[in-house]
Amino acid sequence: MATNNENSSLILRIENVDNCEAALRDCQDWLRQEQVPGMTVEQVMATPTPGTLGTGLEALAIVLASKAVATLIECVFRVIDRWIQARCRKARVIFEIPSKGGRGPRLKITVESMDPNG
Repeated sequence: MATNNENSSLILRIENVDNCEAALRDCQDWLRQEQVPGMTVEQVMATPTPGTLGTGLEALAIVLASKAVATLIECVFRVIDRWIQARCRKARVIFEIPSKGGRGPRLKITVESMDPNG
């Protein structure tokens, strides 16, 4: 994930779906197709547990250029809302803004559909 001081990042996690890894990959493709200027999307792999060979996709890191972070964050939320409505209506998407020291998230924002037909 980019560590340049001119960039900001969000960590996106998905819950409440049958296959989180497939949902993350689909969401990553969706975000890339939107071609938001100043946004890159990178995969975050899970830390391997002792005795395992591989890890799965755990989250997406959405890196935003600092020039228009507020505008980009609003755009990312709109893109995720469209993805939820089109592809994964029961998904719970969690955005995490990492702390500067890397000790857990500084802020968590949970997004889920308010549609009662879900």
